[in-house]
Amino acid sequence: MPDTATYERYRQLYVDFQTAIEHHDPEKDSRYHLKEYLKFQENEGLSRGKRGGMNMTYAAVEGGSTRDIGYGHKLKAGESYPGGLTNARVDQLLESDMTEHQGIARTRYNRRGQGFDKLSKGKQALLTDYSFLGLNEGSTGGETGLSKKIRAGLSDQDVLLEAGTYTGSSRRRRTGRKDMYQNIVNHEKGDLAIRKAFLTMEAYLKFSVGEILETRFPGLDSKKQIKEWEGELNKSKNKYESGKFKKKDLDELDRTINYMLMESIGGATK
Repeated sequence: MPDTATYERYRQLYVDFQTAIEHHDPEKDSRYHLKEYLKFQENEGLSRGKRGGMNMTYAAVEGGSTRDIGYGHKLKAGESYPGGLTNARVDQLLESDMTEHQGIARTRYNRRGQGFDKLSKGKQALLTDYSFLGLNEGSTGGETGLSKKIRAGLSDQDVLLEAGTYTGSSRRRRTGRKDMYQNIVNHEKGDLAIRKAFLTMEAYLKFSVGEILETRFPGLDSKKQIKEWEGELNKSKNKYESGKFKKKDLDELDRTINYMLMESIGGATK
């Protein structure tokens, strides 16, 4: 029969899991937070281009003959929208620009050694934002301070300090960049907690719970009960791995784990 230390370990696991997912929304991933940040930063330009419900081109903030449309989309040669664009279309352009600038950031960062895709999602988002601002190191030098600090493996605090002090950004953008990064870090913590919960509860059902159930409930068909719990856990895990895991699914997983522990260990989750 598992001892008190085992009970406490699972109790603490559940407490940690609940803390990590308290404000976690599986659908609000790193791309979501980067997009919301960029929309907020570029909303002034979007407002300037509004004409009768459509989004028209407007003079780019950097001046000259450059024209933007929507959320800071730079018009390329031959690109013209005399009739303007709908809100849905400028949103699509932003999605396309995000993909393009992430690709640019990846290429520039990897010129000094592979590793962009191994970075945390937050650091990838910071480098992508720098690409939006045109802060891309050249082929022969000029690596940004942000890129140097990330490559050196410095702490999140040091990386954020660099990202928040770049004088080429407005105070609003520097503050927003920090908030965006923290939101992504929090999301990754929640995501890690979910993956850890799946692994731990799978091991619990396989190695620990049978003996506990047989001791506490002698007349219970423990194998049948374990099979039912495995089915519920696998259902949640399949949704998670398919990318269809939503907030309501997370709430259901929380209830499932709580029920499994309460029914087997007893007061472990109190």
